[in-house]
Amino acid sequence: MRALLAAAILLGLGIPARAGDRDFDAVVQSIESTFQTRRTSIPLFGVAKFFVKISRPGGAKQLDLAIFEDLHIGRSRLQELDQTVREAAGERWSPMIRVRDRQEWVTIYARPDGKKDMALLIATVEPGEATVIRLKVDAAALARMIDESPNRAGKCLVSEQNDSEQQCED
Repeated sequence: MRALLAAAILLGLGIPARAGDRDFDAVVQSIESTFQTRRTSIPLFGVAKFFVKISRPGGAKQLDLAIFEDLHIGRSRLQELDQTVREAAGERWSPMIRVRDRQEWVTIYARPDGKKDMALLIATVEPGEATVIRLKVDAAALARMIDESPNRAGKCLVSEQNDSEQQCED
C-alpha cells in the first residue's frame, strides 16, 4: 500500500513539470514535421538537466534543449521556420528579443511561469543548424543579469581588444 501511495505521489509531482514542457515539445515536433528532420540525441544530457535543477546556475531551474543538425533550408525558408516556431509556441509566449541577419536569426520568447519564475523559449537558426532551448529561471535573477549585461559586455569587449588572452571580468 505504501509503495502504491509513493508511486501516486511521484506521478502527481511529475505532471505539473511535464505540463510546462508542452510548448517546447510542440515547437520541436513542429520543426521535425515541417522540415522532415529529427533532433540530435545528446549523450548524458539528462545529467546536465539534473545539474541545472539541483545547482540552479544563474537562477536557472529547468533546461530543455533540442538541436537540429544537417538542417538544409535556404534563406527563403527561414521565414517559414520562424513562423513555425511562433505558431507552435502559442499565444502565451511574447517575443522579447529578435535578432535577424541574412543567414542567422535568434528569437527569445518569454512568459511568466508561476509567481517568481519566467520561462524563456530561445530559438536560433544558422546555416545547417537550428537550436531550441527552454529555460525556467528565477525572475529576480534574470532581471539582475539583464541589468548587469551592458557593463559585463563592455568589459569583455575592452579586454578582447587589449589582450586576447584576458578573461572577461565578473
